[in-house]
Amino acid sequence: LAWICCLTLLVLAGRHDFCGYGLADDATAQSKTEDGFVPLFNGKGQLGEGQQWFDPDPVKQYKGTADVVYHYFQPDYQYLVAEIGSMYPPEAGVKNWKRTFIFLPPGRLVIRDQIAWQHSGKVEERLHLSQEPKQYAPNMVCSGTDTGLVVGNPFPENVRLDVGKYEIEKSERTHYANTPGGFLRLVAQGANAMILSIHANGKCVGENDLPAVSLSGDRLEIREPKRRIMIDFEKNKVTFE
Repeated sequence: LAWICCLTLLVLAGRHDFCGYGLADDATAQSKTEDGFVPLFNGKGQLGEGQQWFDPDPVKQYKGTADVVYHYFQPDYQYLVAEIGSMYPPEAGVKNWKRTFIFLPPGRLVIRDQIAWQHSGKVEERLHLSQEPKQYAPNMVCSGTDTGLVVGNPFPENVRLDVGKYEIEKSERTHYANTPGGFLRLVAQGANAMILSIHANGKCVGENDLPAVSLSGDRLEIREPKRRIMIDFEKNKVTFE
């Protein structure tokens, strides 16, 4: 299990993962994959969704697993790689979903999704936000002080980034109640889909608050005003300059 701002990053646990971002806060609320920041594959969500809390029966039926294949947790950065493809039903058509996420203190998160299909398909995932997002370029979005996002650079041809808005429902569990919120929706189509997103926690009111990013193969470079970050996904290594 892993979360960002109460949103699931790996495996669903139940409705309280979602902190009331636009969701009904009552005993009838159901756990849904699209309410976390985990993908739908060909419109199908994770095993265990569809009730108030996690349902273990379909996971046992299809032998679903979530395997952490690499981790590094130190003060300079935290790095985790997991394979979660078997947490989806056969009709999702996914052979493997490998998610890498790297936390770079004080407030940046890099997420890389690599999807292998049984056959060509579509992957869709959402990031729910407490403030309405604004899109500055095909791959750049800001949401006030909540989140900044860059999706790849150059922008992947098979990936689409959409923004939406909603009114967050009243909830005793969240101070975001009755304020305009929104979501980012990432959609990738293709036999071997890859989505790379870079999130900034803190001030993000314009495109100048987003980092300069370049991606070449398995190497990512993030250029901030006071440091340069190099990530080698093949070696699972981060260096700073």
